[in-house]
Amino acid sequence: HVVGFRAVAQSVEERVAVVGTLAANESVDIKSELDGPIEEIGFEEGQQVDEGDVLFRIDRSKLEASLTEAEANLKLADATLGRYAALAQSRAVSRQEVDQARMTFEARLATVELMRAHLQDATGVVPFAGVMGSRLVSIGQYVTKGQALASLVDTDPMKAQFDVPERYVS
Repeated sequence: HVVGFRAVAQSVEERVAVVGTLAANESVDIKSELDGPIEEIGFEEGQQVDEGDVLFRIDRSKLEASLTEAEANLKLADATLGRYAALAQSRAVSRQEVDQARMTFEARLATVELMRAHLQDATGVVPFAGVMGSRLVSIGQYVTKGQALASLVDTDPMKAQFDVPERYVS
């Protein structure tokens, strides 16, 4: 008795059932970079936000006063350096005094740049487009550096996370 089969080309599909979870594309906790009271909150929980939108503002009055003082000190250091450099030509001051005036000027310039950076840090902006999560602070609340203020989640696209047995990896 002979049994015959006809060979037909067809694709073979191998399936593996796994349990997984969906995760956001990006997710961050928005934290304060400064100490101070919250003076503005620019979002509602669950709101869609775009990169660069303002989320929080920390009171800037003390920072602005410190910047004004630092800028005045910088002007004074610049004027002193200019006078000492001119006096050094006639040897009325030593090279060491000119170097000291230059170092003072550079230190004052660094202080001004630091104060400007702090002023920028007083405004928290959205790092990427997404959906705002829980708001953890209120207007007027004093926050400290590193304190969580809110969460931001980017859910478009989502990521699927799952484990696959080693024998099915290929």
